Formats: sequence, C-alpha cells, structure tokens
Amino acid sequence: MRIFLIFISLAVFAHGATTLRIAEQAMQVKHYDKAITVIDKHLANKDANSKDYATYLKALAHYLKKERQSAIDVCDQLLTEYKQSPWKRKALFLKSRALVDGKNFKAAEAIYEAEANRLFSADRKKSLAQVLIEFGDDMSRKPDDNELDVPPADFNKAIQLYQKALGMEISREVRDGVLFKMARCWQQLRNWQMAEKQYRIYLAEFDPRWAGPVGSPERFRGQLRQNPLPAGKHWQDARFHLVEVQLNQAGQQVQVVAGKRHQALVVQPNPARFLGKLQVARQNAEDLIKLLDDSRQAMRADSEWLLVRSYNLPHPSPNEFDRAVQQARSFLKDYPKHPRATDTSRLLALSYRQAGRTDDAIAAYDDFASQANFTFVPEGKQSDPDIRTGVSCKETFDAWVRDAVFAIGQLRYQQKKYDEAIAQWRKYIARFPNGAQWSSCQAGIINAQFQVGLDAVTEKNYGRARKHFEQFLKDHPLDSRARQILFTLGQIDYILAIELEEKSPAPDGEAVAAINKHYSKAVEQWERLVSKYPNTEESSLALYRIGQIQEEKIGELEQALATYQRLTWGSYAGQARQRYQALTNHELRIRTERSFRTNEDAFIEITSRNAPKLTFKQYQLNLESYFRKTHGIGGIDDLDIDLIEPDKTWELEVDGYQKYKPITQRVKIPFDKNKPGVCVIKVSEEDYEATTMVIRSDIEIITKTSRRELLVFAQNLLTGQPASGVSVIASNGKEVFGTGKTGDDGVFRKNFFDTLKDASGVGVFASSENGIASCNLGLQNLKFSEGLSERGYVYTEKPTYRPGEAVHIRAILRDVVDGSYAVPKHQEYDVRVLDPKGRMLQSTTHKLSKFGALDAAITIDPQASLGAYAVQISAKNLRDAPTFNGSFQVQRYKLEKVKLAFEFPEKVIFRGEMIKATLKASYYWGAPAAGQAIDYTLPDGRTYSERTDDNGLIQIEFDPSGFMPGRHLNFKALAKDYNVSTGNHVYLARLGFKTTVRPLQKVALAGEPVDIEVKTIDADGKPTGKELTLYVLRREVAKTDRILSAVPWIPQPGRVAGEVTVKEVKVTTDAKTGIGICQLKLAKGGLYILRASGEDRFGQIVTSTSQLTISDDEDAVKLRFFAKNTTGKVGAKLPIRLHSRLKPALALLTIEGEEIISHRILKLKPGYNSIAFTPDNKHFPNFRLSVAAIDGRSLRTSSKDFTI
Repeated sequence: MRIFLIFISLAVFAHGATTLRIAEQAMQVKHYDKAITVIDKHLANKDANSKDYATYLKALAHYLKKERQSAIDVCDQLLTEYKQSPWKRKALFLKSRALVDGKNFKAAEAIYEAEANRLFSADRKKSLAQVLIEFGDDMSRKPDDNELDVPPADFNKAIQLYQKALGMEISREVRDGVLFKMARCWQQLRNWQMAEKQYRIYLAEFDPRWAGPVGSPERFRGQLRQNPLPAGKHWQDARFHLVEVQLNQAGQQVQVVAGKRHQALVVQPNPARFLGKLQVARQNAEDLIKLLDDSRQAMRADSEWLLVRSYNLPHPSPNEFDRAVQQARSFLKDYPKHPRATDTSRLLALSYRQAGRTDDAIAAYDDFASQANFTFVPEGKQSDPDIRTGVSCKETFDAWVRDAVFAIGQLRYQQKKYDEAIAQWRKYIARFPNGAQWSSCQAGIINAQFQVGLDAVTEKNYGRARKHFEQFLKDHPLDSRARQILFTLGQIDYILAIELEEKSPAPDGEAVAAINKHYSKAVEQWERLVSKYPNTEESSLALYRIGQIQEEKIGELEQALATYQRLTWGSYAGQARQRYQALTNHELRIRTERSFRTNEDAFIEITSRNAPKLTFKQYQLNLESYFRKTHGIGGIDDLDIDLIEPDKTWELEVDGYQKYKPITQRVKIPFDKNKPGVCVIKVSEEDYEATTMVIRSDIEIITKTSRRELLVFAQNLLTGQPASGVSVIASNGKEVFGTGKTGDDGVFRKNFFDTLKDASGVGVFASSENGIASCNLGLQNLKFSEGLSERGYVYTEKPTYRPGEAVHIRAILRDVVDGSYAVPKHQEYDVRVLDPKGRMLQSTTHKLSKFGALDAAITIDPQASLGAYAVQISAKNLRDAPTFNGSFQVQRYKLEKVKLAFEFPEKVIFRGEMIKATLKASYYWGAPAAGQAIDYTLPDGRTYSERTDDNGLIQIEFDPSGFMPGRHLNFKALAKDYNVSTGNHVYLARLGFKTTVRPLQKVALAGEPVDIEVKTIDADGKPTGKELTLYVLRREVAKTDRILSAVPWIPQPGRVAGEVTVKEVKVTTDAKTGIGICQLKLAKGGLYILRASGEDRFGQIVTSTSQLTISDDEDAVKLRFFAKNTTGKVGAKLPIRLHSRLKPALALLTIEGEEIISHRILKLKPGYNSIAFTPDNKHFPNFRLSVAAIDGRSLRTSSKDFTI
C-alpha cells in the first residue's frame, strides 16, 4: 500500500490542486471517507482541474476501504467519461484488481488479456522499435562543424539502441536500414574487424549477389542463393564501405569524406604483412565496379579510387608497382574531375620518387603542378577553411603544388643537374613569394651553387672551382660555409703540391719551385681563414695544416714551432702540442720500402730528427736457416744481434742536417755486384736505434694451397721468365713438412694431405742463386670439398612387368680415380633381386664390360606377388662398398573399358572469363561412351552427377571470379561403374604474359657491344611475341675525392644517386621462341639497370629488371674472365678470354676442382688473352678457373666457375 501512497503524493504535487492535496493527505492517514467527501466537492466544481485524476483517487479510496464494487463503478465512470486520460490504464488495472479480490477472475482475465494483446501487438513493437531507431539516429549523428554547442556523436550507445531494435519484430525494410546503420557506427568507431563483420552480415542477408568473403568456400563455389529476396536499399553502399574498412585494416586512411581531402593520407611504408588484406579489398572493389549500373556513376568513380588505394601508393609492393601506376593513370584518365584525382596525381609522383625512378618522378610532379592530368575540384568553398584545421581545400592544394615545384628542384639536385635545380627553385621563388619552401629554395640555390664548386673540385677543374668559390664568397659572405670554402681553396693547392711530389720523386729546381708555390698558396688561403674566422674549428685545422707544411714540406721549422704555439683553440690544439714536442725531441725511424733486384742498388729509408750523425751496422743473414728455425721471416727486430760482430760498420753524417728538421734520406746498402743477398741493418744515434731487413732478390712466388696439396709458382722478375730449380721449403708453423724444387715451368706442386688436412696455415720459403722469396697463407677458413663419389645407375627396359615375363636389368657403374669418374677395373658385382616383402629371389655375380656396364635377367614367376621389386648391386668381396639401387613394378595389366578426359579450349584464363570444359568419355576402342553416369568435381568443391550425351560428352561451365589469380583450378571426374577417374586443371592468370631481361654477360667492357636478351612467355608458359621497351639506366656511385675527403665539414656522398636514363630501345620478341636480342654499347663504366616493359592484352604493365656492369679504365678489377657460357660438355671446347689491364706479365692459371687439376703459365698482354680449353672427365661436374699475376708489389687475381 505504501507504493500507492508515494505515487499519489508525487502526483498531487505535480497537479498542485489544494483540494486534491487535502484528499491525498487524508488517504495517507487512512481517513478514506473524508478523502471521498473532499473529492466529491472537487468534482462538483465545474471549474476544477484534474477531474480524471480526482476520479481515480476516489476509486482508489473505495478500493482501500474494501468497497470493491464502488471502486469498480468509479473506475467505469473514469473509463467512460475520460477516454483519453493518462489515468485510464491505472483505472483499468485498479478495476481488475478489485475484480480479483472479489473472486471475479473471468472478468479480470478479460481485462488483462486485452491489455496484453495491446502491449504485444506488432504496431506497438514497431512503434517502440522506431523510437529506439530514432534515438539511435540522434546518437550517431555527427554535429556540423558550425554546431559547436551540440554534443559529439555517441556511436556505442547508438549501437546498443540499434541492437535492441533488431531484437524486436520489425519489418525487413526496417531491418535493412538498422543493420547498415550499425555497421556504419562500428566503422565510425574505427573498430574495423567488427565493421567488416557487420557489413558481411548485412550483405549475406540483403545482397542476392553476395557469394561470401573472398577466399571462403562459398566465394570459391560462386553459387548464389536460389529464389533470393529482393536486394536491400544499401547493398551497394555496404560493399563500398566494406572495401574502405578492409583498406583501413591494412593501415590505409581512405574514407571519401567531403571537405577532408586536405588531411594527409596515411599508408603503410612496408605493405608486405598487409598484402593479403589489400588484395582482398581489391577484389571486392573490382566486383563492386562490375555490379554498378549507370545510375551510380559517382560510386563507380569512388570505387575506382579505392581500387587505386588498394595498391598502397606511394609504397606499393615491388612486384605490383607497374600495375599500381597503371591503375592510377587509368583513374586520372577516366575521372580527371574527381575530388580524388588531385590525390592520385600527387601519389603518382610520390610513388616514383619512393621507387628511385627519378626521371618519372620529375615528370609526374610536373604534371601535378601544371594540372596536366586532372582538374582541381574543391570540396566546399575554396576560401572557407575547415573549422578544425583552419585550412581550406584550395589552400591545401596550393601547398601541394608548391611542394611539387620544390620537389622537382630537389630531384634535379640529386641527379647533379644543378643548373636545372637552380632554375626550378628560382621558378618557385618567383611564383610563390610567400611559399612555405621559399627559404628552402633560397637555401637550395645556395647549396646548388656550393655543390657546383664541389663538383668542379671532384672533376679536378680547379680553375673553375676557384672562380666559382670566390664568386660564392662575394655573393654570400655571411654563409656558414664560407669558412669551409676558404679551407677547401687551401686544400686544393695542398693536394696539388702533394700530387706534384708523387709524380716527381726526385724533383728538379723547376718542379721544386712549382711545389713550393702551391704550398705557399695553401698557407696563404689558410692564413686568410685564420685571420677572418679565428677561434673556429675550421681555422684550428687550417693553422695546424700550416704548421705541417712549414715543418714537413718547406722546411721552415722555427716558423712551424711558432705556428704550433699559436694554435690554442679547437680540436687540433692538442695535436699541435704533440707536434711541438716531436719537433724538439730526437727521432729515428728506418724502413725497407721493398725487395730489390740484382741489377739495382739496395736502399733503406731513414727518417731522423735532431741527429747529426748516424752509425750503421750490417749483419749478413742466412734466411733459410732463420726460416727453418722460426717458420717465418718476421720478428727481425727481436733478434739479439748486439752480441754478434757485424760484417760491416760505418758512420754517416746526416746530409742537410738542421735542428728540428725531420730528414728523410735513402742510404745505399752494400751488396756484391749483381748478387742476391739478405742482411740486417741496425742504425743507431746516441740512445736511439732501429733495425730492418734488406732483401736483394730476383725471385717472387705465387702460392696456392688446398687441404690436399701445395703449389708454388716462382718467377724471375728480372728476366720475366719462370724460375726453374728453385728450392722450396714448406712449414705449417710448427715444423717443416715438405721440400722440393720447381720444374722448368717454375712450378713446385706436391700432395701433403696428411699435414694440410689439419694445418692452420702454411709458410713457404723459396731460394735459388737468383734470390729468395717467402709467403704465408692462413687456412683457418679452408674446408674440404665434398668431392665426387662412386655412382651407379640401375634400370630396366620398362618400368612395369606382368607375372611370368622376363625382366632385363642393366647397370652403368663408375668409380672415382684421381678426382674424376673412371670405369672400375677387375671388379665383380653382386646383383640381387628382392620381392615386395624384401625376400631375395635371385643373387648373381657379373663382370663389367669395357664401357662399365653389366646386364642381368630374371623371369618373374606367374604366381609372383604384385608390387614394387628392388634391384641391389654392390661390389663383390669389398667392405663398405656402396649399394646401387633400382626398382620395377609387377602388376596384372587390365585394359580399362572406359577412358575419361577433360578438354579445355583455353588452358589459361583470366579473372572475369568463364571456364568452358568438355568432359569426354570413350570406350577403349574409340567409340563414345554415351549415357554413362559421371561424377565430376569443380575447383570450388561442388560435385555433380550427369550422364554423357550421344557423343559421350558433358559440357561444363565454371565462373572463377571467386578465386584469387595466380593459381591452378583443378577439375576431377569419376565413372563409378568402371572405377575410372581423371583430372586436369586450368591456370587462373593475373598477367597476360611474363617477361625477363638479362645480359648475355654480366660484365662487359666499355665501348664493346653486349647482347641483351629479352624473353616473353605467355601465361600458359609458351613463348609469345611482344613489343617491349628496354630502358637503360645508370646509377651514379659517388666517389671519394682526395681534396674534399680531407675537409671534415663537407659530408661525403655515401649514397647512390637517382637513376638516370641513358637510352630507350624498342625490342620485339619472336613469336616462336619468345626471345628478342638487342645490342648495347655503353661508353661509361658503372652499374646499369636494364628494365624491360610492355603491356598485356588487358592493358596491364608487365616489367622485369636486371643489372649490367660496365668495366672501363677506372675499374679497380684489373683481371676479368669472359666466357659466353659457363656450362660446357666433356670434349667440347670452351671459348674463354682473360682481359688484363696490367702491363705485360707472367700469370699462373690454375684449374681447380676438389684439388688443383692442372695449371699453366700465361704470358699476359694488355687487353684480351684467349685461353684454349677443352674439358675432359677430370673437370666433371664443375671446376674453377683462377689466375694470379704480380703487379709491382700487388697480387692481382680473378676466378670464374664452370659446370661440365
């Protein structure tokens, strides 16, 4: 009862009537009669309000007073007189309560039933659902930009309301809208997975042509619903937004929202992990485009835009780059006025730039800046900025145009086309005086002008560099690089002086004057730097270099000391103090620059400081004994030779001695005339001494070793001939393991397997009457090659036999002798035949023929087991001999009565094309098997049963649109009555053809013709003829400059410049072979990119790339092998050429397999040297051709692998 009273109290206050408040108070204290009296007075008043409520209170008072019938009568009065009263329902339920209390259940039940029917009626539910949907629509509505006082959308609450509406009995039309709105809310919440799921739910229910998600069995089958309901209102939009959601899952921000184009598009820089989702989105977009009719042109255009984005521009997958670019260009061609055409044109330029295709990027940026391939269409008013960003679409577009104009200058700068870069940036400055990159353009122009000077230095055009730098200093006196320029100007003269010194080891007076002139100019420039920019890092290094020149180059030692004392700032002050200390201390250094020939005097080089007189001691050395003892010729400084009487002692006044001056002089070492020898020279001055070894010899050696043998080639460099009779001593660092003499060809070669197999290194000492030579090789990383093993091929004349037939067995066997295959001699072989259960049926012994073959035979028992039989052959009475295996089948042959076969007019089809197949059934004698029941299975797993027609045929059609391209689609068939099956497949291709490009030789010489092979293969793997364009591009690799590398503040180029197109060549491949050959001549050395490109019949771009290296005189590799083919046959001549950039010299040519197979001594001449070579059994299956030659003090080598 308390509930009623609380409710009444609240109601009274709501009505505010004094009399009714009195009646309500009386009821609260249970004075029901008083309450009824007050209420009757209220009802009798014609002007009183809330009479319906007063009537309800009166009925309630009677009910609480236990006057049930009176309560019922008053309730009936209210229901009759006040049919629209909000108290009508309460009066009705109060009446039913009174009826129940009076045991009149039937009448009460009638009231409850009527109300229940009303509450649960369809109209009532529809009304409630509509209320929920309207609330959900309000919750999901985004306020306009100008509605600042409106709360933001609450998509989560909207989804809850939509879900409640879906739980009610609503019409299909209403459900259509609610499901779609709920999916949109999930999308707005950026919950891509739920949004994708919701769109799929919608499409499964309201899109009759929806065949399921990409990759699902339903999609594979492509089977649409039978007798579907009509399509919903939003199926096209749902498909469109599904693509959006899938692209967002791949890291793409691609929603086409009006007024938001200026927001930067976010993509994945590495799309590899999202490639599958991108391809799924692409296929869904393609399907939608096919389904859209002419009434949805705007959506078709937007869908084409999403298709462009599915390639992840500007970071497409490398193998999809050309297709991505083509799709973007197609979009621009078809929809130049689309709001996203602006983005697409810009993305093209960004894509080319990211891919390093500089020329294409420049052209694309130029198209964008000039609006050559699109028309800018602003979204909304051009001048009205977005309220959140403060930027309008027109302002964003103008900024992008400025970016494009600026980027062209950057790309030209990267290509080192500085004049064009400067012109482009000046164009920007004139066109966009208030542009964001205005200052960057100014800086870029200055950078380019600075870089022109640096490039002039790199090109060794020093006059142009000086002129340009001086003009730069005049035009930009406050530029921070002015200090670097002054330093570089000094560095130019410094390096020129050093180069003159290098060209003239013993300069005459004129050369000395030229050298000192350059040093003086360098000092002048650096003093200018120190004076103008004191206390800077540049002036610190400049002053230090001045001191170096004074000390080491022009002999002004007192000035050098003063210069070092002046340097008190910067990071070079410490080095200056060290140089000052070195100048005032004693110094003695000695070195032997090389070994000397017997027709020249031997010298040592001595550098001393503050030492007016030097003492020399000469000790003759038996180097062979020293080598045998120490297993090397190093460590001379550790010899305690003071206890030994020197063979000769003399003193020498230091020529040109001057205090503080470091003096370097060459001192002649006495040897017998035209005689070789080895000695140790010890030089001393007061408490300082130094030791070196001097070798006079005409002999030099080249050493090669494996884990099996050692080869030493000795040559007399004085005569240029091989040195015969040279004694060779070999040590493993612990003991001498081999000695011998070289032959007439100057080669010593011997097997030392027991020692070399575990050795960590090899030291070789060679000596003769013409001198000595030594070499050390480390073997830590040298491993055994696998080598050849015994081989055997066992076979029968056919693979399958019937019981009772004779089986003829043949085997071809080879042994390994001296690293090559040979016919085994004087050896018998056991031949065993085993049945499928492993039981031996026969064992016989046979001898090999002179060709290394044997024959055996066995007759299969008519009752023999069916299955696989094994043949085993092994050497007789030979332990651990390998077993060679063969096999054959024994089966009972039964000719099948019916034969099945799939026939396809096209074995390769493309997405969008129907597969047409003919299943053919025929009897073994060729007649068609008409009326036969055949089960066939389609690639999507569906199986059908049909009977063949009068011609024994079943016609099949299959739509492969549910499959991703690049896979085989398998068809299977089974004739159950005959237990005969068959299968075949069709290839679903992505591209109409494939192309490859390769140079017939990976390295070619500059100026020489090189053949480039371009090959085209149809999608079914057959050759096809196509017209292609071969693009030849060069990559400029920055080289280290001797001058600029010494300037620490100038960054050294450590990257590859953008690709520069050298030429374009049209190539047409042959229709029969699919091969086209074009010939190139490239004059400049370096790395070249070869890119072949063409279009298939669908307009898709097909490309392939390869690389070609061109060698010119600047090539650091001096020896190169050239061969048309690295694969040959035994007995067939291999044409090989060795190109040399050395002076005429002897070279050791080795042919290496598991060990050194053979060697030759070549007399190399500059240019090509032909090598006549015919491989034999020793070179099977592969070998390496190696060459080594001595070039002064350097060893030049080259090698190439061949397969035989």
